[in-house]
Amino acid sequence: MTNTDLFSKLLEGPYSHFKKVGEDDWRDIGTRNPGFSISSKGYFDH
Repeated sequence: MTNTDLFSKLLEGPYSHFKKVGEDDWRDIGTRNPGFSISSKGYFDH
C-alpha cells in the first residue's frame, strides 16, 4: 500500500471530518484555530 493510499484511508476513516485548507494541508475545521494538520507527507502539530 502506498503513502497516498494510506492517506486516502485516513481521510475516509478517523480523519473524515478534516477539510482541505491548503495545497496539501488538511485540518479539523470544527476546532477554533486548529493546530494539528495532516498532509500526504505526514503531520504537524503547530
